[in-house]
Amino acid sequence: MLAPANISRIHMIPLMPFSTLCRSANFVTEEWDTYFGDGRVAQAQSVQGGWKGILYANLAIINPVAAFNFFSQKNFDPGWLDGGASRTWYLALAAGMSSITSDYLAFTDSITGLGGAP
Repeated sequence: MLAPANISRIHMIPLMPFSTLCRSANFVTEEWDTYFGDGRVAQAQSVQGGWKGILYANLAIINPVAAFNFFSQKNFDPGWLDGGASRTWYLALAAGMSSITSDYLAFTDSITGLGGAP
């Protein structure tokens, strides 16, 4: 039987620019807080292998600066990438999310009235 954190991770892929359309910031925040935040089921720092890259790329939806910092760190381990992604792709994804996240959330919140924009 898969652990809940592993079930959650499989739904993170693929990570594409349109991921925000099917994985809302509110959903990703709840998921991160439940499964991967400090003191949770599987702290993000303890995740190994390619899942670590997927997890931090997914973080770009809610915290693109933290995701970018993770992928641009000096001691980045290439083993943290899954076979279907590259460090360059994840850096570009995080950088792109950083430039659109605030504007996108404010725009969607103005339409839906759901709140959650920074």
